[in-house]
Amino acid sequence: MYRKKYEALEILKDEEGVKSLVSVVQAAIMHGSVEVRIDSAFCFKYILEFAPAAVIKKEIIKICGALIRVVNDKFPQELKLQIFYALKLI
Repeated sequence: MYRKKYEALEILKDEEGVKSLVSVVQAAIMHGSVEVRIDSAFCFKYILEFAPAAVIKKEIIKICGALIRVVNDKFPQELKLQIFYALKLI
């Protein structure tokens, strides 16, 4: 595990920065290969941890829909596990 040294990353303090990262992660979760989907679900957990709650609040609904749609499909357990971890953080 890692130790969190900073409360938030500079790019994630701005709504436009969060929006740009979330759109990339959402597209990767919806349309990527299985490996890309696993990695993007893992990266989304970091976005949740390092973005202030007030800034990420608007993007949560979009990404949760994508995560829930993918978890219902027939994908490997590794992907479902990363998605459940991300949903748990929300």
